[in-house]
Formats: sequence, structure tokens, C-alpha cells
Amino acid sequence: MRQILNLPLLTVKWMWTLRISGMVFLFSVSIIGSGCGLFVKKTKIAVPKEVLQAKNATLEELLRIVNRNDEIQTLRSRFKLKYLSEKNENGLIELKKYPRAPGYFLLRRPDSIYLVISNPVLKKSMISIVSVGDDFSVWRHDESILYKGKNSSRELISDDLEENPNIRIRAPHIWDAVLPKGIPIHDPEIRYSKEEDDVTEKDDVTEKDIVVAKNYVLYVYRSTASSLLHPLRKFWIERSGLTISRQQAYNEEGRVESDIYYSEAIKKEGFALPLKIRIERPLDGYTLELEFKVEDWQINPDFKDIDFELKPPSGVKVIHFK
Repeated sequence: MRQILNLPLLTVKWMWTLRISGMVFLFSVSIIGSGCGLFVKKTKIAVPKEVLQAKNATLEELLRIVNRNDEIQTLRSRFKLKYLSEKNENGLIELKKYPRAPGYFLLRRPDSIYLVISNPVLKKSMISIVSVGDDFSVWRHDESILYKGKNSSRELISDDLEENPNIRIRAPHIWDAVLPKGIPIHDPEIRYSKEEDDVTEKDDVTEKDIVVAKNYVLYVYRSTASSLLHPLRKFWIERSGLTISRQQAYNEEGRVESDIYYSEAIKKEGFALPLKIRIERPLDGYTLELEFKVEDWQINPDFKDIDFELKPPSGVKVIHFK
């Protein structure tokens, strides 16, 4: 009987013990969580506007963004060009940087380009290149020589020269960079897909990887009879402006032959055009950097066939490549 009467007393005692313990625990947590002690250090990291303003897009919308440039039939612009060549010989890499040179080009679909590069000091035309289809002509003004050959040739050989020139820059390289080809979505052999790609950088204070930009990546393949997929191109589309920020093109062996970066995109006549283009040609061993001004871009000007003819003065030596 005494044991039964003592039970409520024990229960009340334990209840008070638990209640006091809980108050002590909550008090300790409040001190730690308040940040007024020595336990917590707060750090605020600004979220880049490219991340805050990231937009969503479907696969169909991304395809329309890439194919939008197909509506540009002709294009004219001035530019400043920086050329970097890379030569690997006997285990050593030789880099050559050339002064930034002014120039201009005319583009007309499907495959015509007229390109002029001027001397950065004298401001006179130094090299003129015309390419229509697979045929190209290069006029070296300083040497009074006109070279003629095929864009598809990997090596240019002439019986008229003791040493064949290394003409690395081909007009289609610039054409494909300035006006990326559209994706033939109705071609039964073409396959494509998308994924999200976040660009991260390590914060110096917190040593934490933070997202600084958000991209969509659009993959383009060609299917084969053996059910294999051959990579053709890859596009990075920056999500805050939904503009192309990078493009890669692959050769038949699946190697990257062009890696092109676009930045500072502007809107002109409803089209997104970059003010900076960097063209890397790893297999050809050179890099081009093109800079433009907003007022230099002219969309769909009227060109004639004669605008894509190269006619040097008489007396210029003509060299034909095999």
C-alpha cells in the first residue's frame, strides 16, 4: 500500500527533472543559434544575376534559338582580329601572337564569304580571301601572289613552289563561327538531346563551390545503320539571355575541330549577335579572336555575285594548289 502511495511522488519528481533538463537544452540551443556567442560565423554570398535571371526552355525552344540564324541570308561587319598560332615540333610548343588587325567580311548563304584583313599599322589591305563553295582564293597583297585551291584539301601542294605555304585559316571556319548552321530537325538521321549544365567557381572565403552561371547543353548526333551515334555539334545556351555562348563541331573521327566561344551578345533587328567570338582550331593549330561593335553589324544587306569575286591587278602571280 505504501509503495502505491509513493508512485505519484516519484512521477512528479521525474516530471520536474525532465522539464528543467528540457529548459536547459532549449536555452543552450538558443544561445548557439543566436550567433551572439563564439560558435557561429555568418557569411553572405551574392548570387550572380546570371543565376537569378536564369530562364527555362524546352528542347523545341532551344532548337528554335539555334535555327533562328537561318533567317539571316546575308551579313556584313567590320571587326578587329587577333591571331595566335601554335606549332608542336620535337616535343616543344611554339606560340606566335600577331598584333590585332582590323578587317571586314561579307557573308551570303549558302557558302559565300569575302574576307579582308588589313595591316594594323599601315591600315592597308594585307590579305583578301574569297570562298564560294569548296573553291577559295587568297590574295597576299604584300607578295603580289594569288593562291587558288579547295577548302576540303588538308594539305596544299603546288609544283610552282619550292616550299608550300601553310594556309591554316580557311574561310568556312569563320563562316561556321559567325553564323552557326541550323539543325536539320526533319532529317531522319539527326538525333538531338538537351541537359542542364551549371558553371561553378570556388568561393575564396567559404571554399565552397557556388553556381555562377546556368546553361542548357544541346547535343546533335547523326545516327548510322549500325545504331551508333556520331557526334556532330554541341551548343551551350546561356539561360539568363537564352543566347548561344559556345559551340563545338566534330570531325568524322569524333575529334573536336572547332571550339567557339560567344560573349557580350546584343539584340539587333530581333537577332542575337555577339560582340566577341573566340575560334579555337586545335587540329589546325590556331586561334582567332574577333571583336565587333554594335554599329558594325549589318543584317541582310543586298549583295551581288560580283561582290564575291576576287580580281587582283594585272601582274599578280597565280599559284594553283593540287
